[in-house]
Amino acid sequence: MQSYPNNNIFKHNYLKYKKIQFVSSFLYPIGTKIIRLFVLSLIKITTLIYYKIMGKYVVATDANFDELINSDQPVLVDFWAEWCGPCKMIGPIVEELAGDVEGQAIVAKMDVDANSTVPSTLGIRSIPTLLIFKNGELKERLVGGNIPKAVLSQTLLKHA
Repeated sequence: MQSYPNNNIFKHNYLKYKKIQFVSSFLYPIGTKIIRLFVLSLIKITTLIYYKIMGKYVVATDANFDELINSDQPVLVDFWAEWCGPCKMIGPIVEELAGDVEGQAIVAKMDVDANSTVPSTLGIRSIPTLLIFKNGELKERLVGGNIPKAVLSQTLLKHA
């Protein structure tokens, strides 16, 4: 049997651990409720901050596309796919832009995997492709995920 040089320290730490375990058994139900409330409040706060910063964009589909682009305001449509890396890079920029231009322009996102009719009609061959419409007429076409937010905002708002 192996002996430990500081056996008294080991016993002391073990007794301290048992004492903490005993006290925490009383505090555990209270602690979990407090932790649960804290986590839930953090989730609510981060959700509110997310929607405040990111703004709201419209989900475009084959069914609502014609109605969406026939607006007096300029409409930015982001054609994207879940598996597309550059789409994931520009996606948060487009979502943030939706909050910045709220009331001046409409920002929409269309998943090309779920909606194939409109992208094929418009000749979308690569994604991400960003199209700007006003009164149903195509005004601008931007392709690629390397578009700065300032350029995107300026391009969209020049049609306002």
